[in-house]
Amino acid sequence: MLDDPTWQTFADRCWYTVRHSGLPRRLRPGFWDNNGRCCGTAGVLALACDRIVEQDDRPDFARLLVADLVSRATRDSDGVRWSDLEPRTTPSILAPRTGWASGSAGIVRELLRYVRICRSTDPTYVVTWPDQPEVSSLHGQPGRQSGWR
Repeated sequence: MLDDPTWQTFADRCWYTVRHSGLPRRLRPGFWDNNGRCCGTAGVLALACDRIVEQDDRPDFARLLVADLVSRATRDSDGVRWSDLEPRTTPSILAPRTGWASGSAGIVRELLRYVRICRSTDPTYVVTWPDQPEVSSLHGQPGRQSGWR
């Protein structure tokens, strides 16, 4: 079923929509207030990196996402972390999280993968996650399962 070229056409159309939606800019309160991997900039960066590796996409959009994440980081003597915004609460800046889905762990993982891709080192993952399908290479050879070294 996934070998059907129609799927790639749909995926490309969806990706076009994401790239032209205005993100990662915060156009108004509630629009793109999340940095996390589950539903924010780091999650879009994960897909951008997948497309660089699997579709030979240019890295321009991924570079924009990385710059946005770097600009939103809080850096101090305690380290680096990210906070999301919730415009419906006061204060609107949420406490930073450390976890995978919406915290620093997931964000840092995607930033590290981007660096690996830019340095032309192994862009695949090693730690297998149940929700990620096998990655195929650019040359038609089966890739390794998703994960991270």
